[in-house]
Amino acid sequence: MELSTAWPLHLITALILLQHGNAIEEPCHACRSVSAELLDRLAKEKPKDALDLRNRLDSQGKRYGRVIQFRLSEQRVHDLLEGLCSVVSKSNMLYTSEEGNQTWAKSAQPGWTAPKKAEEEGRRKELENYCSQVLDKFEDDLIIALKQESGDLDGILCQQLTGACKSGTSADLDARSEL
Repeated sequence: MELSTAWPLHLITALILLQHGNAIEEPCHACRSVSAELLDRLAKEKPKDALDLRNRLDSQGKRYGRVIQFRLSEQRVHDLLEGLCSVVSKSNMLYTSEEGNQTWAKSAQPGWTAPKKAEEEGRRKELENYCSQVLDKFEDDLIIALKQESGDLDGILCQQLTGACKSGTSADLDARSEL
């Protein structure tokens, strides 16, 4: 009995995902949601001591190896990116305005509506998949940007790397102001 009641819901979700394929609605807003969460994690980051990798001993009993600043370590990058996509997809939704415009955001603006419950899960999965694809495809470049602390992580991720946002356009400026 449970299978027959759950089957239509799974069919609806599958149809929604097939309808959209690999493309995401409003990629600039989706990318900005990912970068906003990453910037939020960077802002909440607490300073940590350097990583002491001098755990080997030479023949005289002296320790040797390297000491790495935490901000340049792989551990920091791992801590920042771990679980990022699931948090982004749980805290953002694709809202639609009365005029039919859509945006990914944490909360609806006045007059904006969220999708119906049946579509909501598919949309959240769509955003999580988009985030995962961005991190997989641009992982090395993103690691370099995080280590250099360039300050414009949003521009690097959403304009230079993914090309989801065109710099200087009015839609680009709207996407920044809505986050």
